[in-house]
Amino acid sequence: MNELNNKHYECIYEIICVNQHEMPNVNVDKLYIKDQILDYLKEKINYILFIGNEKTEIVTKKLGISNGNEDINKNLKVLDKIVRILFSRDFNYQSMKSIKHHINRVNNIITRHIVNCEPIPLYIDLGGGYHASTDIEHEGSISFDINIGEVLLLYQIKKLYNRIKMIYSPAIKFTIVIDNIVANFVNDISIDKTLSYCNKLMELIKILGMDDIVNMLIESEHCNWIFEYKKNEYKKKDLVEFKEYLNVMRFLGRNCSLEEAVDRISRYEFAIRISDNKLNLLIGDEIRFVQRSNSGQLTFRSFPGGAARIQCGSVGFRVNERNKIVPILITYESREKYCCKQVYIDLMDLIYELKNNYIKQHITVSL
Repeated sequence: MNELNNKHYECIYEIICVNQHEMPNVNVDKLYIKDQILDYLKEKINYILFIGNEKTEIVTKKLGISNGNEDINKNLKVLDKIVRILFSRDFNYQSMKSIKHHINRVNNIITRHIVNCEPIPLYIDLGGGYHASTDIEHEGSISFDINIGEVLLLYQIKKLYNRIKMIYSPAIKFTIVIDNIVANFVNDISIDKTLSYCNKLMELIKILGMDDIVNMLIESEHCNWIFEYKKNEYKKKDLVEFKEYLNVMRFLGRNCSLEEAVDRISRYEFAIRISDNKLNLLIGDEIRFVQRSNSGQLTFRSFPGGAARIQCGSVGFRVNERNKIVPILITYESREKYCCKQVYIDLMDLIYELKNNYIKQHITVSL
């Protein structure tokens, strides 16, 4: 087996999910990297598919925790353990100092559900229902397809579910929030196309057997507020930073003038306030995560080691100093900074292959 060498350190690897018959020829120098990436994904997908249910039930029984109110209420450490898991480094990248003002409210919410012996509802804002462009030079390069970012998000959710179930058997119910009305209002993104993305994500959730744990809250299906407001009601900003300008182009999937960027940023600041208020009415007094925060909001890592919004680009890989591949969010800026190579994978084929292998192994054992 070839060893990784220093030439890989300056490269990042963007994962392009395609059907098997669309797979292009693969360069020889990418084969070892692709093998590592496939091994990484197989480990995560196998965990989602097969690790958890039997194992956590056994551990729960050993701990003497049941669904009875009396048993759970007697265990005074359950609440503290759940909070520690939620805010551990595996799931939250912020320091406790940054989010300490949420602790009392989080404790109260979790306690309410423990007393009722019910799953703890958790919500995460995923984005507008599409992936921003990683190459704004090519118009129309935004994506409404599922990639490995969504798989790794589901891996994180399943890992959190398993950890909490070990100490609290009702565990959690996770809801992915898609604010596609914001995407339409701000960037004129088709609602039909974002709904197509949502359908693909829900199908992935079902294929991975997570539809009992994860559901979706799609803004356009519950609070289509776009007709309540005219696009000239927002106050326009005077100036924007260059980074904000680039961000607008990424989510448009094309170049635009500075004037257009200012207009769309102004729309966003107006729209996000309306959207948050309306979604919060639906969510109620529950725990709501974002993927990244500069203002002390509660955060949830959407992929292992991540501190980024997966719809701001596409999740790929880099090689760290220990010659191990680690997931990274690939954006337009990172493509400019590093040598970006593309690795093609048939994601659905990989998932079905792993499911079929598992079935074959268990049939063989039973025989």
